[in-house]
Amino acid sequence: MSSLPALLIGGPPHRGKSVLSYILSKRLKTRHVDHYLIRITPDAEGNWYYEGNFAHTSQLRNAHKRAWDEAFELSQSQILENRPLPLLVDGGGQPTDSQVEELFGKCSHALLLCASEAEFVQWRQIAARAGLPVVGEVTSSLSGQDRLMSERPLRLRLTGLCRENLRIVEPDQPVWQALFERVEATIQRSPEQLWDVHCANRPEGTLAIHCDAWLRQARPDSAGRWEYSDLPALLSSLPTGQPLALYAAKAQWLATALALRSRAPITLFDARLGWLPLPTLRPSDDHQLWKAMMQQTGQWPRLDIVLSATHLDYAPILAGPLPDVPADGLVLGGKGPHWLFAAIARHYAKQGKAIAFYLPREERGLVVHGADVGQMVALQTRIG
Repeated sequence: MSSLPALLIGGPPHRGKSVLSYILSKRLKTRHVDHYLIRITPDAEGNWYYEGNFAHTSQLRNAHKRAWDEAFELSQSQILENRPLPLLVDGGGQPTDSQVEELFGKCSHALLLCASEAEFVQWRQIAARAGLPVVGEVTSSLSGQDRLMSERPLRLRLTGLCRENLRIVEPDQPVWQALFERVEATIQRSPEQLWDVHCANRPEGTLAIHCDAWLRQARPDSAGRWEYSDLPALLSSLPTGQPLALYAAKAQWLATALALRSRAPITLFDARLGWLPLPTLRPSDDHQLWKAMMQQTGQWPRLDIVLSATHLDYAPILAGPLPDVPADGLVLGGKGPHWLFAAIARHYAKQGKAIAFYLPREERGLVVHGADVGQMVALQTRIG
């Protein structure tokens, strides 16, 4: 099993675990702490769910939500066991014995989020069964004041951990600072150490591109946050005919744009699986690994990709629906792994199509391939 840390954010349902996980991950990114946030429940909540229009992102979440099954549990277990980066693990609910052993037991530490002492007793026992030291306990309440109750052990109260309150979180308060410092100390590993290891293990003959390093050099005041306007300069700095190994392409639109830059083979670093060459896609209506839903949205049609199961295992060759696009471009959207969307985008780019990527927060498409890279395409937001 990987020696890298994996911090479980655990607790009963509806205590704000996903919101807290999002806040912690966002803070770690501003601190340039390399990590990956994995959600080990198939509820289809990604960062986009917290950043876009609530009514629309809720519609997307419901469209992509799936039930637990053994295949999903096995997939998440393998990701945890072989993690190539430190992880924040958004988990909890009412875990079965199998989930405690196969998922929680693959983590290294736990941060508990509960509403009462009775719940803490239950979750301390779960953490003990999984062999996880508890680095902190957060009491979650709907109202009241945030409060730091003790630093050793770390115990604090946070109020209003819900999507609607994200904009009023005050990360400079002592209570939040204490939590951030404890989480960062638990999972941080030197970015240079991680990069040296992963760069040395990239496929032979590829040019390694560290996206975050490029951003820090191009725009030192970026605080690790990509702007869509960065895209043209990044793409123009890359060769078009050399195999590329792309590292830290964390945003879906960024990974897709980079994969379309070079005509040569592309390898993406997946924070769950390591280096992955883009799969070869074979159009097939008989294989339903994903569904492709086309709708007319104005200038270009929008193609939404919906996974047929709770997850999609990587394979070098995949078959699925790739409908004809009766236009000179398309807007690609949906939920799934970066390598799948990059491969689908490449499939259509080879047909001479311009490609835009749908941005739920903006409710528009960002052109990532074609004559107007970096520009926005307006479209309707209705699904179905």
